[in-house]
Amino acid sequence: MALTDRARFIGAHDDQAFLFTGAEGLVPTTAIAASETYYRHKTDPVSGRLRHAEVGARLRQQLASLHGGTSEDIALLGNASQGISAIYALIDWQPGDNIVLVSSDLEFPSVGLPARKLVAGGDVEVRVVNHSDWIVTPDDVLGAVDERTRLVFASHVSYRTGLRLDIETIGAALRDTGAIFAVDATQSLGVISVPATSCDFVVSTSGKWMLGPYGVGPLYWNRERLPNVEPADIGWYSVVDDLANPYDLKPDAGRFEVGSLDWPAIYALNAGLDVIEEIGVDAIEAHVVKLGGDLLDQLREFDLDVITPEDPALRAGIVSWLDDAAPATAASLAEHGVYVTGSSGRIRAAFHLYNDERDVERLVTALSRIQRSS
Repeated sequence: MALTDRARFIGAHDDQAFLFTGAEGLVPTTAIAASETYYRHKTDPVSGRLRHAEVGARLRQQLASLHGGTSEDIALLGNASQGISAIYALIDWQPGDNIVLVSSDLEFPSVGLPARKLVAGGDVEVRVVNHSDWIVTPDDVLGAVDERTRLVFASHVSYRTGLRLDIETIGAALRDTGAIFAVDATQSLGVISVPATSCDFVVSTSGKWMLGPYGVGPLYWNRERLPNVEPADIGWYSVVDDLANPYDLKPDAGRFEVGSLDWPAIYALNAGLDVIEEIGVDAIEAHVVKLGGDLLDQLREFDLDVITPEDPALRAGIVSWLDDAAPATAASLAEHGVYVTGSSGRIRAAFHLYNDERDVERLVTALSRIQRSS
Protein backbone atom coordinates (compact mmCIF):
# COMPACT_ATOMS: atom_id res chain seq x y z
CA MET A 1 0.00 0.00 0.00
CA ALA A 2 1.02 3.64 -0.39
CA LEU A 3 2.80 5.34 2.51
CA THR A 4 0.15 8.05 2.70
CA ASP A 5 -3.35 8.78 1.40
CA ARG A 6 -3.36 9.96 -2.21
CA ALA A 7 -6.24 12.27 -1.39
CA ARG A 8 -3.65 14.52 0.24
CA PHE A 9 -2.26 15.45 -3.19
CA ILE A 10 -3.61 17.75 -5.87
CA GLY A 11 -4.57 15.82 -9.01
CA ALA A 12 -4.12 12.32 -7.58
CA HIS A 13 -6.70 9.68 -8.53
CA ASP A 14 -7.11 6.14 -7.24
CA ASP A 15 -7.98 4.84 -10.72
CA GLN A 16 -4.77 6.17 -12.28
CA ALA A 17 -1.09 5.32 -11.90
CA PHE A 18 0.92 8.52 -11.49
CA LEU A 19 4.49 7.41 -12.28
CA PHE A 20 5.60 10.83 -13.52
CA THR A 21 7.50 12.10 -10.47
CA GLY A 22 10.86 12.04 -12.27
CA ALA A 23 9.49 14.99 -14.26
CA GLU A 24 6.78 16.47 -12.02
CA GLY A 25 5.99 15.42 -8.47
CA LEU A 26 2.53 15.67 -6.97
CA VAL A 27 2.01 18.56 -4.56
CA PRO A 28 0.01 18.25 -1.32
CA THR A 29 -3.24 20.17 -0.99
CA THR A 30 -1.71 22.01 1.97
CA ALA A 31 0.47 23.89 -0.53
CA ILE A 32 -2.61 25.91 -1.53
CA ALA A 33 -3.08 27.22 1.99
CA ALA A 34 0.67 27.86 2.22
CA SER A 35 0.52 29.95 -0.95
CA GLU A 36 -2.42 31.95 0.39
CA THR A 37 -0.44 32.59 3.55
CA TYR A 38 2.42 33.97 1.48
CA TYR A 39 0.16 36.55 -0.21
CA ARG A 40 -1.28 37.62 3.14
CA HIS A 41 2.24 38.07 4.49
CA LYS A 42 3.35 39.92 1.35
CA THR A 43 0.78 42.65 1.82
CA ASP A 44 1.52 43.13 5.51
CA PRO A 45 3.82 46.18 5.66
CA VAL A 46 4.50 45.77 9.37
CA SER A 47 5.60 42.14 9.76
CA GLY A 48 5.32 40.60 6.30
CA ARG A 49 9.04 40.41 5.56
CA LEU A 50 9.74 39.07 9.02
CA ARG A 51 7.25 36.27 8.30
CA HIS A 52 9.03 35.58 4.99
CA ALA A 53 12.30 35.21 6.85
CA GLU A 54 10.74 32.81 9.36
CA VAL A 55 9.33 30.58 6.61
CA GLY A 56 12.64 30.68 4.76
CA ALA A 57 14.52 29.70 7.92
CA ARG A 58 12.19 26.77 8.44
CA LEU A 59 12.73 25.59 4.87
CA ARG A 60 16.50 25.82 5.25
CA GLN A 61 16.25 23.64 8.35
CA GLN A 62 14.10 21.07 6.53
CA LEU A 63 16.57 20.96 3.65
CA ALA A 64 19.54 20.80 6.03
CA SER A 65 18.01 17.69 7.60
CA LEU A 66 17.74 16.03 4.17
CA HIS A 67 21.41 16.84 3.51
CA GLY A 68 22.71 15.93 6.94
CA GLY A 69 24.01 19.45 7.44
CA THR A 70 22.98 22.72 9.06
CA SER A 71 20.69 25.47 7.84
CA GLU A 72 23.76 27.66 7.25
CA ASP A 73 24.90 25.18 4.57
CA ILE A 74 21.81 25.79 2.41
CA ALA A 75 21.31 28.44 -0.28
CA LEU A 76 17.89 28.84 -1.89
CA LEU A 77 18.59 29.37 -5.59
CA GLY A 78 16.02 29.20 -8.38
CA ASN A 79 16.84 25.79 -9.85
CA ALA A 80 19.56 23.16 -10.09
CA SER A 81 20.98 24.56 -13.32
CA GLN A 82 21.63 27.88 -11.61
CA GLY A 83 23.55 26.05 -8.89
CA ILE A 84 25.51 24.03 -11.44
CA SER A 85 26.65 27.18 -13.24
CA ALA A 86 27.59 28.84 -9.94
CA ILE A 87 29.83 25.88 -9.05
CA TYR A 88 31.65 25.91 -12.39
CA ALA A 89 32.20 29.65 -11.98
CA LEU A 90 34.06 29.18 -8.68
CA ILE A 91 37.08 27.74 -10.46
CA ASP A 92 39.90 29.77 -12.00
CA TRP A 93 40.30 27.50 -15.01
CA GLN A 94 43.75 27.19 -16.53
CA PRO A 95 44.99 25.49 -19.73
CA GLY A 96 45.54 21.81 -19.04
CA ASP A 97 42.86 21.58 -16.36
CA ASN A 98 40.24 18.88 -16.74
CA ILE A 99 36.67 18.11 -15.70
CA VAL A 100 35.35 14.58 -15.10
CA LEU A 101 31.76 13.89 -16.13
CA VAL A 102 29.60 10.81 -16.58
CA SER A 103 28.54 9.75 -20.08
CA SER A 104 25.82 11.90 -21.65
CA ASP A 105 23.52 8.89 -22.11
CA LEU A 106 23.27 8.79 -18.30
CA GLU A 107 23.84 12.40 -17.31
CA PHE A 108 21.37 15.31 -17.36
CA PRO A 109 22.47 17.93 -19.93
CA SER A 110 22.75 20.84 -17.49
CA VAL A 111 25.58 19.11 -15.64
CA GLY A 112 27.79 19.07 -18.75
CA LEU A 113 26.72 22.17 -20.68
CA PRO A 114 29.05 24.58 -18.80
CA ALA A 115 31.91 22.17 -19.52
CA ARG A 116 31.17 22.35 -23.25
CA LYS A 117 31.33 26.12 -23.04
CA LEU A 118 34.72 25.94 -21.31
CA VAL A 119 36.10 23.55 -23.92
CA ALA A 120 34.89 25.79 -26.73
CA GLY A 121 36.61 28.79 -25.19
CA GLY A 122 39.98 27.40 -24.18
CA ASP A 123 42.18 24.47 -23.36
CA VAL A 124 40.14 22.75 -20.64
CA GLU A 125 39.69 19.01 -21.16
CA VAL A 126 36.46 17.13 -20.48
CA ARG A 127 36.96 13.51 -19.45
CA VAL A 128 33.86 11.40 -19.98
CA VAL A 129 33.30 8.26 -17.91
CA ASN A 130 31.45 5.68 -20.00
CA HIS A 131 29.13 3.05 -18.59
CA SER A 132 29.44 -0.72 -18.84
CA ASP A 133 25.98 -2.23 -19.40
CA TRP A 134 24.50 0.99 -17.96
CA ILE A 135 26.59 0.79 -14.77
CA VAL A 136 29.21 3.32 -13.61
CA THR A 137 31.29 2.44 -10.53
CA PRO A 138 33.37 4.65 -8.24
CA ASP A 139 36.51 3.10 -9.73
CA ASP A 140 35.34 4.16 -13.19
CA VAL A 141 34.99 7.77 -12.05
CA LEU A 142 38.17 7.87 -9.99
CA GLY A 143 40.16 6.30 -12.81
CA ALA A 144 39.63 9.48 -14.84
CA VAL A 145 40.94 11.78 -12.09
CA ASP A 146 44.51 13.08 -11.99
CA GLU A 147 46.43 16.00 -10.52
CA ARG A 148 44.91 18.43 -13.06
CA THR A 149 41.31 17.50 -12.32
CA ARG A 150 39.56 20.59 -10.96
CA LEU A 151 35.97 19.35 -10.89
CA VAL A 152 34.12 16.04 -10.77
CA PHE A 153 30.40 16.55 -11.37
CA ALA A 154 27.79 13.77 -11.49
CA SER A 155 24.16 13.03 -10.73
CA HIS A 156 23.47 10.94 -7.64
CA VAL A 157 20.67 9.21 -9.55
CA SER A 158 20.58 9.22 -13.35
CA TYR A 159 17.53 10.99 -14.75
CA ARG A 160 17.59 8.61 -17.72
CA THR A 161 18.25 5.16 -16.26
CA GLY A 162 17.76 5.48 -12.50
CA LEU A 163 21.32 4.33 -11.71
CA ARG A 164 22.33 5.34 -8.17
CA LEU A 165 25.99 6.38 -8.08
CA ASP A 166 28.03 5.60 -4.97
CA ILE A 167 28.89 9.21 -4.20
CA GLU A 168 30.02 8.40 -0.67
CA THR A 169 32.95 6.33 -1.92
CA ILE A 170 33.81 8.85 -4.64
CA GLY A 171 33.68 11.76 -2.21
CA ALA A 172 35.95 10.05 0.30
CA ALA A 173 38.57 9.35 -2.38
CA LEU A 174 38.45 12.90 -3.74
CA ARG A 175 38.68 14.66 -0.42
CA ASP A 176 42.44 15.26 -0.52
CA THR A 177 42.93 15.59 -4.28
CA GLY A 178 42.14 19.27 -4.67
CA ALA A 179 39.27 18.51 -7.06
CA ILE A 180 35.82 19.85 -6.23
CA PHE A 181 33.21 17.10 -6.02
CA ALA A 182 29.73 18.34 -6.96
CA VAL A 183 26.56 16.27 -7.20
CA ASP A 184 23.14 16.85 -8.74
CA ALA A 185 20.59 15.25 -6.37
CA THR A 186 17.53 16.30 -8.36
CA GLN A 187 16.43 12.66 -8.79
CA SER A 188 17.23 11.60 -5.23
CA LEU A 189 16.64 14.32 -2.63
CA GLY A 190 13.35 13.59 -0.92
CA VAL A 191 13.06 9.96 -1.98
CA ILE A 192 16.33 8.31 -0.86
CA SER A 193 19.10 9.15 1.57
CA VAL A 194 21.64 11.59 0.10
CA PRO A 195 25.13 11.46 1.71
CA ALA A 196 25.69 15.14 1.01
CA THR A 197 28.49 15.51 3.54
CA SER A 198 30.61 13.34 1.23
CA CYS A 199 30.46 16.11 -1.37
CA ASP A 200 31.66 19.68 -1.65
CA PHE A 201 28.39 20.85 -3.22
CA VAL A 202 24.99 19.34 -3.88
CA VAL A 203 22.31 20.92 -6.09
CA SER A 204 18.71 19.88 -6.62
CA THR A 205 15.28 21.07 -7.76
CA SER A 206 12.06 21.39 -5.80
CA GLY A 207 9.48 20.33 -8.37
CA LYS A 208 10.04 16.57 -8.40
CA TRP A 209 10.70 14.31 -5.40
CA MET A 210 10.44 17.11 -2.81
CA LEU A 211 6.72 17.48 -3.60
CA GLY A 212 6.88 21.20 -4.27
CA PRO A 213 6.48 23.58 -7.17
CA TYR A 214 9.41 24.62 -9.30
CA GLY A 215 11.20 27.75 -8.17
CA VAL A 216 13.57 26.54 -5.45
CA GLY A 217 16.95 25.06 -6.32
CA PRO A 218 18.66 24.21 -3.03
CA LEU A 219 22.44 24.43 -3.08
CA TYR A 220 24.27 22.65 -0.26
CA TRP A 221 27.77 23.96 0.47
CA ASN A 222 29.97 21.71 2.60
CA ARG A 223 31.88 24.44 4.41
CA GLU A 224 33.97 21.91 6.32
CA ARG A 225 35.35 20.29 3.16
CA LEU A 226 35.67 23.51 1.16
CA PRO A 227 35.67 26.46 3.56
CA ASN A 228 36.76 29.35 1.35
CA VAL A 229 34.74 30.03 -1.78
CA GLU A 230 33.69 33.30 -3.34
CA PRO A 231 30.80 33.11 -5.82
CA ALA A 232 31.26 34.80 -9.17
CA ASP A 233 27.97 36.71 -8.82
CA ILE A 234 27.10 39.21 -6.12
CA GLY A 235 24.02 41.20 -5.16
CA TRP A 236 22.34 42.93 -2.28
CA TYR A 237 21.10 39.64 -0.83
CA SER A 238 24.52 37.94 -0.78
CA VAL A 239 26.26 40.47 1.47
CA VAL A 240 25.97 41.18 5.19
CA ASP A 241 25.15 44.85 4.67
CA ASP A 242 24.29 46.03 1.17
CA LEU A 243 25.14 49.63 2.09
CA ALA A 244 28.59 48.89 3.51
CA ASN A 245 31.71 49.77 1.54
CA PRO A 246 33.78 47.63 1.52
CA TYR A 247 31.24 44.84 1.62
CA ASP A 248 31.37 41.50 3.42
CA LEU A 249 29.89 38.38 1.89
CA LYS A 250 27.54 36.45 4.11
CA PRO A 251 29.56 33.88 6.05
CA ASP A 252 27.24 31.01 5.13
CA ALA A 253 25.67 29.64 1.95
CA GLY A 254 23.54 32.75 1.73
CA ARG A 255 26.45 34.30 -0.18
CA PHE A 256 25.19 32.36 -3.24
CA GLU A 257 21.79 34.11 -3.10
CA VAL A 258 22.20 37.21 -5.24
CA GLY A 259 18.71 38.73 -4.99
CA SER A 260 15.18 38.28 -3.71
CA LEU A 261 14.04 34.69 -3.29
CA ASP A 262 11.05 32.94 -4.85
CA TRP A 263 8.89 33.26 -1.75
CA PRO A 264 5.68 31.70 -3.15
CA ALA A 265 7.63 28.55 -4.06
CA ILE A 266 9.38 28.54 -0.67
CA TYR A 267 6.07 28.65 1.19
CA ALA A 268 4.63 25.83 -0.94
CA LEU A 269 7.75 23.69 -0.67
CA ASN A 270 7.42 23.80 3.12
CA ALA A 271 4.16 21.89 2.70
CA GLY A 272 5.78 19.20 0.52
CA LEU A 273 8.69 18.68 2.88
CA ASP A 274 6.27 18.42 5.79
CA VAL A 275 4.90 15.24 4.19
CA ILE A 276 8.38 13.84 3.60
CA GLU A 277 9.37 14.57 7.20
CA GLU A 278 6.20 12.90 8.46
CA ILE A 279 6.90 9.66 6.58
CA GLY A 280 10.69 9.70 6.78
CA VAL A 281 13.20 9.27 3.96
CA ASP A 282 14.30 5.81 5.12
CA ALA A 283 10.73 4.51 4.85
CA ILE A 284 10.24 6.20 1.49
CA GLU A 285 13.48 4.70 0.13
CA ALA A 286 12.55 1.16 1.21
CA HIS A 287 9.09 1.60 -0.31
CA VAL A 288 10.17 2.84 -3.74
CA VAL A 289 13.05 0.37 -4.06
CA LYS A 290 10.62 -2.48 -3.40
CA LEU A 291 8.07 -1.19 -5.92
CA GLY A 292 10.84 -0.81 -8.49
CA GLY A 293 11.98 -4.36 -7.83
CA ASP A 294 8.40 -5.64 -8.26
CA LEU A 295 8.17 -3.87 -11.61
CA LEU A 296 11.55 -5.18 -12.76
CA ASP A 297 10.43 -8.72 -11.93
CA GLN A 298 7.30 -8.36 -14.02
CA LEU A 299 9.02 -6.64 -16.94
CA ARG A 300 10.94 -9.85 -17.61
CA GLU A 301 7.90 -11.22 -19.42
CA PHE A 302 8.14 -8.42 -21.98
CA ASP A 303 10.65 -8.00 -24.79
CA LEU A 304 12.13 -4.78 -23.38
CA ASP A 305 15.66 -3.43 -23.09
CA VAL A 306 15.65 -2.46 -19.41
CA ILE A 307 18.45 -0.04 -18.48
CA THR A 308 17.85 0.24 -14.72
CA PRO A 309 20.05 -1.97 -12.51
CA GLU A 310 18.32 -4.82 -10.69
CA ASP A 311 20.58 -4.45 -7.64
CA PRO A 312 18.56 -2.45 -5.06
CA ALA A 313 21.73 -0.65 -3.94
CA LEU A 314 22.17 0.75 -7.46
CA ARG A 315 18.75 2.31 -7.96
CA ALA A 316 16.23 4.62 -6.31
CA GLY A 317 12.69 5.48 -7.45
CA ILE A 318 13.16 5.13 -11.22
CA VAL A 319 12.78 2.15 -13.58
CA SER A 320 13.54 2.76 -17.27
CA TRP A 321 13.69 0.83 -20.53
CA LEU A 322 14.74 1.86 -24.03
CA ASP A 323 12.00 2.69 -26.52
CA ASP A 324 12.58 4.30 -29.92
CA ALA A 325 8.95 5.43 -29.91
CA ALA A 326 8.94 6.63 -26.31
CA PRO A 327 6.58 9.64 -26.75
CA ALA A 328 4.01 7.49 -28.55
CA THR A 329 4.29 4.71 -25.96
CA ALA A 330 3.84 7.20 -23.12
CA ALA A 331 0.76 8.61 -24.86
CA SER A 332 -0.69 5.11 -25.25
CA LEU A 333 -0.06 4.35 -21.58
CA ALA A 334 -1.77 7.62 -20.62
CA GLU A 335 -4.88 6.45 -22.48
CA HIS A 336 -4.94 3.57 -19.99
CA GLY A 337 -4.56 5.93 -17.02
CA VAL A 338 -0.83 5.27 -16.57
CA TYR A 339 1.41 8.35 -16.58
CA VAL A 340 5.12 7.89 -17.25
CA THR A 341 7.88 9.91 -18.90
CA GLY A 342 8.45 9.13 -22.57
CA SER A 343 11.53 11.02 -23.76
CA SER A 344 15.29 10.71 -24.27
CA GLY A 345 14.72 7.40 -26.06
CA ARG A 346 13.28 5.65 -23.02
CA ILE A 347 10.22 5.10 -20.89
CA ARG A 348 10.69 6.09 -17.24
CA ALA A 349 8.40 4.97 -14.43
CA ALA A 350 8.99 6.81 -11.16
CA PHE A 351 7.69 5.62 -7.78
CA HIS A 352 7.20 7.83 -4.73
CA LEU A 353 5.45 7.64 -1.37
CA TYR A 354 1.96 7.95 -2.93
CA ASN A 355 2.44 4.92 -5.21
CA ASP A 356 1.62 1.31 -4.38
CA GLU A 357 1.44 -2.21 -5.84
CA ARG A 358 -1.69 -1.31 -7.80
CA ASP A 359 0.35 1.13 -9.86
CA VAL A 360 2.77 -1.62 -10.81
CA GLU A 361 -0.14 -3.80 -11.91
CA ARG A 362 -1.76 -0.96 -13.86
CA LEU A 363 1.47 -0.33 -15.75
CA VAL A 364 2.06 -4.02 -16.51
CA THR A 365 -1.57 -4.53 -17.59
CA ALA A 366 -1.45 -1.47 -19.85
CA LEU A 367 1.80 -2.64 -21.45
CA SER A 368 0.25 -6.03 -22.15
CA ARG A 369 -2.78 -4.45 -23.81
CA ILE A 370 -0.64 -2.11 -25.91
CA GLN A 371 1.58 -4.96 -27.08
CA ARG A 372 -1.45 -7.13 -27.98
CA SER A 373 -2.99 -4.33 -30.01
CA SER A 374 0.20 -3.50 -31.91
